[in-house]
Amino acid sequence: MLFSRPTLANLVNVTVDDAGSDPYTGAQIVYSPSNAWSLGPACTVCTAHPDPKRAFNGTWHDGFFDPNTNNVLTASFQFDGSALYVNCILSHLGSNPDGTTNMLFFLDGEFMGSYQQFPNGDPTYEFNTMVYANSSIPNGHHTFTIQNGQLQAPGSLVLLDSIMYTRDVSQNVTSALPSSSRFISYHQTSLTKRRPFNNYDITALRFIYLRIGT
Repeated sequence: MLFSRPTLANLVNVTVDDAGSDPYTGAQIVYSPSNAWSLGPACTVCTAHPDPKRAFNGTWHDGFFDPNTNNVLTASFQFDGSALYVNCILSHLGSNPDGTTNMLFFLDGEFMGSYQQFPNGDPTYEFNTMVYANSSIPNGHHTFTIQNGQLQAPGSLVLLDSIMYTRDVSQNVTSALPSSSRFISYHQTSLTKRRPFNNYDITALRFIYLRIGT
């Protein structure tokens, strides 16, 4: 007898490097204005010089909002999914580089939250820092935008390392199975990140279809 397995969510976390592309869609992070962002390891005029060995895939994008220009910087990414997380490298110095960070986050044009940091004089860099997490996005196609800096506000440094989102890769499968077979709908595994921001729960769930024969 033929049975059609119900479609169940098989969620995977997809990490897109700041200089890479989505392995499923080929989408890349779009930086604007393009001349205001630099590929960190290759930048000779940037004041931030974190260790490339500690960055994801050895790269980051360096963007500094200069309040004298009145032009904010943005980094946008299109994805199909139900959750999204942003990782940055942070500097805590007051100069060379100025570690002040002021980011605003938008999903499909709607303001979703912000991240601010002010220097404390610590000369070390903080790697793989989650500055935004949202696990309650309706599944579908979305455009996510990071805005670096605000008009009439201090300068802001962003060292963007990677964006991770959760994608449903499940498919309908039809197969010949004994009528006595039973199915359990899902197995749940919790993948919890280090710390939450903007009051979002950042637990990602992976669902796996299981068959149990009787």
